[in-house]
Amino acid sequence: MSESRPSVPSTAARILAEQEYLRAMLYRRVVAVPPAGCALFVEPHPDDAVIGCGGVMQKYVAAKIPAQLVTLTDGRACVAAPAARAAMAERRAEETRAVARALGIPPPELYLCPEDRFTQPELRSGLVTKLRASLEASGADAVFIPFELEVHPLHRYASHLLAVALEGMSRAITVHAYAVASLPPPALVVDITGQLARKHELVGMYASQIELRDYRQDLDLLNGYCAPLAGAGARACEVYYDRPRDRFVSEILALGLDAVETLTCGIQPQVSERGGISPA
Repeated sequence: MSESRPSVPSTAARILAEQEYLRAMLYRRVVAVPPAGCALFVEPHPDDAVIGCGGVMQKYVAAKIPAQLVTLTDGRACVAAPAARAAMAERRAEETRAVARALGIPPPELYLCPEDRFTQPELRSGLVTKLRASLEASGADAVFIPFELEVHPLHRYASHLLAVALEGMSRAITVHAYAVASLPPPALVVDITGQLARKHELVGMYASQIELRDYRQDLDLLNGYCAPLAGAGARACEVYYDRPRDRFVSEILALGLDAVETLTCGIQPQVSERGGISPA
């Protein structure tokens, strides 16, 4: 009697993923900044891009490389009480505008999608259309997005939306996956020792979040953990998993990051206005 082994495809995928991580680490490139003529930073929540890319954002500004920020949700669901969410959304939008001013980049493009409705199917085509318009308008050849296996499901879902938006585009674009609460394959390593103190200040400008949890303590862990990859003398670095557009699109769409099963797994399922899981 043959034994059914439904876990074999999953095991094979995990083996290949581990090998890819090892390949990226062993053959990593230590660079001053990820190559870019113009950079577009996409964040699911206000503050994600600064947490993940605050060092590189500073370096782009210093090098006069145009950088733009797109914020997908209004971040309202970080508080439990539905009655407080509209005020939280307004507060987080102003924080994001203030951070952009402090960085010296253009005002952020705020989609203001209610965080608790972000994965609703009826909103998907509109979000993809907006993302495609942002990509076209920016002319960016380097796009930054949270790593697709992030802890937060909305970070993962943002990768799916970006992949759909990039389908069919002909312009050469490199997608750089960044870390907020994950450890992406460290294909590109950027020493941000000189930018870390300012990065702390920028993250601190999101006071609404620091009041809930001081994420600045995580920066030292996240940026310090991989610092040896940047070489002797590095005390902090950011790592990025870079892929050309077509490879990113095919790999992301194969993951089914918009499925209910992937949105509801893990320790941070999406919270709806009514409580519980918001279905996709």
